[in-house]
Amino acid sequence: MKKMTEKEKIEQYMRFRTNCLKNAEEAFQSAIHLAGKGVNHIAYHLLVLALEEIGKVFVGYTIITRTEKWGKPSVNFGFDDHVKKLFWAIWGPSFGSKTITRQDWESNKQMARQLHENRLATLYTAIDDSLPGKEKIAADEIKALISYTEDRLELAKLEGEKKEEDVVNPEVDWLSIQLDDPDRRHFILGETSQHQLEEFDGDFSKWIHWLQEYYQNEKDHLTLLAEAELKRIAQTDLNQITAKWKMRIKIITPSHDIRQSTLEQFNKRNPHLKLYAGADTHFLLIEFTFGDNVPAKDLWHYGWHISKLFVAAINISAGGFFYWNAITDKTTYYEGLHDLQTNSRIKVSPPPTLNINWEKASIRLTESHLDTTEFMFTYLLQNQDQVISQAISLYGSALALIAKSDVHSHFEALILRDLSTAFRTCAIHSLPMNSSDNFVDVAYNHLDGMIKDKQEFARVITMAAKLEDDASYQAYPIKLTDILLLKQYCGFLLLTIAARKLNQDNNIKLSIDPI
Repeated sequence: MKKMTEKEKIEQYMRFRTNCLKNAEEAFQSAIHLAGKGVNHIAYHLLVLALEEIGKVFVGYTIITRTEKWGKPSVNFGFDDHVKKLFWAIWGPSFGSKTITRQDWESNKQMARQLHENRLATLYTAIDDSLPGKEKIAADEIKALISYTEDRLELAKLEGEKKEEDVVNPEVDWLSIQLDDPDRRHFILGETSQHQLEEFDGDFSKWIHWLQEYYQNEKDHLTLLAEAELKRIAQTDLNQITAKWKMRIKIITPSHDIRQSTLEQFNKRNPHLKLYAGADTHFLLIEFTFGDNVPAKDLWHYGWHISKLFVAAINISAGGFFYWNAITDKTTYYEGLHDLQTNSRIKVSPPPTLNINWEKASIRLTESHLDTTEFMFTYLLQNQDQVISQAISLYGSALALIAKSDVHSHFEALILRDLSTAFRTCAIHSLPMNSSDNFVDVAYNHLDGMIKDKQEFARVITMAAKLEDDASYQAYPIKLTDILLLKQYCGFLLLTIAARKLNQDNNIKLSIDPI
């Protein structure tokens, strides 16, 4: 089936709405005509039918524009459920005009259920019935339902219309996604949320923004709690716990050659962390042993947290690139390419992106790299500075984007911005400087033992900062070397911060072979 455009969805909904209201009107008028003429049970049935058609109006647009998710069913708004359609007829017109309390919610559900059950009880004859259907509905009951249905029908005629300018409505899309979650649906349709909608005088946009802010604050709060718990676990004295869990991850490094002999001294020093060379010399197996202080419910998140810190530590300490396997088409999107005239197989490649000839660099992972990794990993486990944690998170995001970059997707600008934000945030937070100081000069003066070319450093830092401030800034195409240099600069800064923190000396300056 051809996928409908948003405009076509609007048009389909408007036809659907018109037909629903027409059916409801005809059923309503027929009920009025039959009421009091000895067939009140038929009139009752027609009034309930009219209410069902009205209920469909209030959810039809969401159903038509609903984006299906692969492997996940959409919210069932009840087109195949008589009680649910009646519920939407009762509740829909009140949406945003008054606070719907829990009592109102339950009352509405009960009313919808009672209407349907009464319809069935009067429309059909049961074996134990002592009265015919027409005598089961009193005149006052029909009169009251006629008045109620007329009120709902008039409200439905005034609401629910969609115009072409409503085609793109991310707020509706966001709300429909939230309603997939039973817990969020319970809150959104609950008393607190409905009261807030009333406070906004039914302004849907303001209400959506309030909900989005509410859930963002909730997410931030839960993140802080989770990070605090993970740090508590990580900082537990390992001598006071009993080994409980063993987790092994595999990291791939295109930049470094790994030999088991190099890893032996590291393994002797670390009973809870072991490194093993894989079948390929570019595979590194990392085995973590976690204690019984890590609950089973936290094991996935804790393992992921610790793994990311170690991967960040080895990237910072050894240079090059280490990450999980990202299966991508690094340089080609085709399986084969032939020159038909010469009957030969050929290969074409795109312009350089985030691929580098690491084989030519021929970097061997050394014990010195591992010593520094152990030092950096220790610092990251002990770190309680939220600014540094945020910078490490950005650094990790940049690593992930580098791993995912291939012929289909290029993330150079995003990577550069993440690294630049991480570098600038750490430098301003950790290095002594005044607002009048030149940022590049101050940063370089603290890192000059590891960077030989100040002019190149200034160029990369300045260019990245402009891109960070203005996503559209492109002085020239971003080079792979710019990415790698900025990654190194971030590593040097984080190593310096770690050394000063662990040694409690803010004057320490590190020195390695400059890049």
